[in-house]
Amino acid sequence: MFLASVSARKPTAAATALIGKTFTRRFMGSTTNLPHPKSLVVEQINPLAPPAEAKYKFTVNHNDPNEFYLSYPRGAYTGARTIGRTSVAELKQHIFRTSNSLRLMSYSKDEEQPEPDSVVQDLSVFRDEKQFEDRIVPMLRAGLQKYYAEVEEEDGKIHETKVSFLCGYKLDPPQVSLAAHFAPLKSPPSGRVAVDVQGSPRHHAAAKDSQWVRDRQALEKQKSPNANEVLLTDHDGNVYEGMASNFFAVINENGSPTLVTASLDCVLLGTIMKMVLRVCEERSIPVKWTFPSLKDASEGKWEGCFVSSTSRLVLPIETIQFNDERPNIQFPSVSETIETIRQDVQKELLKTAYKVL
Repeated sequence: MFLASVSARKPTAAATALIGKTFTRRFMGSTTNLPHPKSLVVEQINPLAPPAEAKYKFTVNHNDPNEFYLSYPRGAYTGARTIGRTSVAELKQHIFRTSNSLRLMSYSKDEEQPEPDSVVQDLSVFRDEKQFEDRIVPMLRAGLQKYYAEVEEEDGKIHETKVSFLCGYKLDPPQVSLAAHFAPLKSPPSGRVAVDVQGSPRHHAAAKDSQWVRDRQALEKQKSPNANEVLLTDHDGNVYEGMASNFFAVINENGSPTLVTASLDCVLLGTIMKMVLRVCEERSIPVKWTFPSLKDASEGKWEGCFVSSTSRLVLPIETIQFNDERPNIQFPSVSETIETIRQDVQKELLKTAYKVL
């Protein structure tokens, strides 16, 4: 099995030091219309060839991950991050999620019709987790090597890398796309953040479908300047998830803190969400699989809340903002429970480091 050489390794002291020391791009004055940092795209130009015969094309640009996803036909995608620059956190989980998303997606000219046999055949190796591993890991290795050697902008500091990859398909003419994107990983905010409430739930939350990247563009444009994320809710004020994150509330139940989060049949299980759940299990923190209610939050029934994602890790929320007449919801004090989970997730992240270089 190819990933035998990409097994979990004990993180080095240098890797530990890098957690939290990710890249923050600073500009003088307004940031409007300024380019993103330089990034690299690697694409396999013969994606149906055996892994040993793979040929890659490298492109340098200033696109962010969303622009990268949208530059390809609809597909399954994921966003990961390096640990200590040479490993990728939760790589196997990212591979599984991408392969599984492809299995959940369907490509046909008529949604009511089954996929053509040619599509089934073309995508079969990518819908098989092991065969997908055999193809994506060498491409990530080639991309990281190229990015570090020729693209990464040096400033005298060591930075982690945002690693995004996608497997897409175009029906006419039939074409598989397999590509990855490498860019500096921005530092998450050091304090608590504000989030907006303005989006509705996704139609197909179980699949990491790049169509969602297209659908959420309007929400991105409407997001308040100070908002870190947009929460997706229904008409009853039930919180599902963020546009690109999972969401948790902390309540006090029977004298002990309890996490509340939407059921997994309604949201996508993120890689950092899995770490949060592991931490809760280890610390015997109960988890209630039910929608967090904004009504409860407005009545002061939450100790706090947070979002989780690859780039944010565990990010506490200070203010929930509404774009209508409803007053904002403030959380005046820091939740000790959330802070404990945040610190434990950073440690858990190191345990999931899989060597690529």
